[in-house]
Amino acid sequence: MFLLDQRGVHASVGSACRAGVHQPSEVLLAMGRTPDEATQSLRFSLGRGSSSADVEALARALPPAIDQARAAFRA
Repeated sequence: MFLLDQRGVHASVGSACRAGVHQPSEVLLAMGRTPDEATQSLRFSLGRGSSSADVEALARALPPAIDQARAAFRA
């Protein structure tokens, strides 16, 4: 989350109504995700004010953030 925030991308690990609750998303579980997959998921919200440039910025920011996080985890 921090690595994405540094790149100007705001994301969440769950819905606002579940803030502070560290349990797998019931929605993702109902969609067939495993509890492990559900707890490792990120949520990106798009709205009326979102543009294609916003989506493109996410597409550029996500791969290096994931790579950096994985590298730190392996260290």
